[in-house]
Amino acid sequence: EHINAATLVVCLVSPSLCRSISSVTRRVGIARMCVYFQVALGLTVLCLKFLLHVAPVVAVGINFVFVDVALSLMHQMFWEICGGFFDVQESKASFGIISMG
Repeated sequence: EHINAATLVVCLVSPSLCRSISSVTRRVGIARMCVYFQVALGLTVLCLKFLLHVAPVVAVGINFVFVDVALSLMHQMFWEICGGFFDVQESKASFGIISMG
C-alpha cells in the first residue's frame, strides 16, 4: 500500500522537477547547480537518518521517493553537462555510445 502511494508521488513529481532543474540550470550554470544539488542531497540524507529513528515507516516511503527523484535529477544533470560540451556533430557520434553505457 505504501509503495503504491510512493510510486504515484514519484510519477507526479519527477517530470516537473526535471523541467524545473533544466530551467534553473540554464540560469545559474551547471557548476553552481551541481553544488546546490550536493548540498540538498546531504541535507535530505541527514533528515532521513533522523526520521528513521522517529517514524521508520514514513522514512522508508520518503527514502523510496527520494532515491528515485535523486537518480532522475542526476541523469538530467548528466545530459545537461553533455549537452554543453558537445556540438551537434559530436553529439550524433557520441550520445548513442554514452546511452548504451
